[in-house]
Amino acid sequence: MKNKNTLYLMIALTIFFVGTVAHAEETVSPEVSGSRPSNKSIRVQPPKQVLMKKLEGKASTTDERREDVRNKIEERREDRASTTAERKENRVEEMRNRLKNNFDKMLDRLTATIEREETIMAKIETRIAKIKTVGGNTKDAEALVAEAKHHIETAEKALNDLKTSVDLTISQNITASSTSLTKEASSKMKKATSEIEKHLREAHKALEKSVGKLKGMSQLRPATTTPTSTTTSSN
Repeated sequence: MKNKNTLYLMIALTIFFVGTVAHAEETVSPEVSGSRPSNKSIRVQPPKQVLMKKLEGKASTTDERREDVRNKIEERREDRASTTAERKENRVEEMRNRLKNNFDKMLDRLTATIEREETIMAKIETRIAKIKTVGGNTKDAEALVAEAKHHIETAEKALNDLKTSVDLTISQNITASSTSLTKEASSKMKKATSEIEKHLREAHKALEKSVGKLKGMSQLRPATTTPTSTTTSSN
């Protein structure tokens, strides 16, 4: 009987203890009990400082990307500008070289023509001098030679002026405006060349005519003088 009473007492104490502990767990707050609150009931909000740092980081990244894009665009523009400038310089340089080559060829040709006409004129002047010594009339031939000489001198002056103009154009620095200057010099060269050739043709015609005026005079011989005799009458 005594053992049964002891057993009943122990069971009662156990039930009371368990109930008390369970009630204490329900009433104690999570902070006191150390238990973790449910995710469904409590949401932890991040601090404002963390949000600000994230926003600043995103803004910094965006600014860096924009700066990279601007730099790439600027590099492309510089590359295009550099390429365009090089093309212009190469085009102007080609025009200058072409102008110089064309002028050198033209200069050699016209110089040779002038020298040839001057050689012909010198021979004609020598012939005129010989004919004059034997009493030949060389007035017309001399006039034609003077005309030829005028055309030759005019051609020489025009050629020298053109050479100065072309040399000035070629010696200029390469600039954007050099293209128009080179074209202008090329146009002047063609016009001046045409004028020079015209004077040389006129000089050649005048020399040919002077030769015609001297035909037949080469056979002239110095005139011989016969002594005059005086007669005396006797008374």
